[in-house]
Amino acid sequence: MILYYKPTCSLCIRVINFAQHYGIPCTLKNVIEDTDAYAEMLSIGGKSQVPFFVDGNTHMYESADIINYLDEHYVDKN
Repeated sequence: MILYYKPTCSLCIRVINFAQHYGIPCTLKNVIEDTDAYAEMLSIGGKSQVPFFVDGNTHMYESADIINYLDEHYVDKN
């Protein structure tokens, strides 16, 4: 899983905090500091919008959708 983000983006931080709270491992790529990550994000998703989440063939931009996806697929409900 990869999350493309900007450190000043509050919605990105919301997703990062959720993943960290539940111990969900996610590779973070800062598109401000890493121009290769920015180019990669554009190549995969076609937009410069963040957060941008990639999990295999699943691609998402909206923070609420990303959190819902993480909750459904990676949070242990037991």
